[in-house]
Amino acid sequence: MYLCRVCEKQFTTKARLREHTKRHQCVDNVYQCTQCGKRYPFLSNLHRHMNIHREKYKCTECGKCCESRLELAKHMRTHSGEKPFLCSVCGKQFKLSVDLVRHSRTHSGEKAFKCQLCGLAYVQPGNLHRHMRAHQGR
Repeated sequence: MYLCRVCEKQFTTKARLREHTKRHQCVDNVYQCTQCGKRYPFLSNLHRHMNIHREKYKCTECGKCCESRLELAKHMRTHSGEKPFLCSVCGKQFKLSVDLVRHSRTHSGEKAFKCQLCGLAYVQPGNLHRHMRAHQGR
């Protein structure tokens, strides 16, 4: 499993992770939705987004439209309370696999988010982002 160090999304291949990380580097979201104005860096993102306007993946509980079947399944857990991802160390349960991955670092002590400027490493990406602001003088 390959993990994006920016948003913690997981990928099965290194190639898919590489393609995904380009999205974090793209500052010009050039593909714009004609219905709501939302912009995307890749045409494939815009096509997936358009499902919202087609209401293809609509929650039967609250009417929220999701961009994919997977996003709808994740959303439905907010209504059901289902937490299918279980920590094998402490038994805590999570709605999303990424939350379990993030939580697991509290047990392992893994510091996956390393500052490229000074080498300090952090367990959570938010701590690295805060640290980077210090380098930028904010």
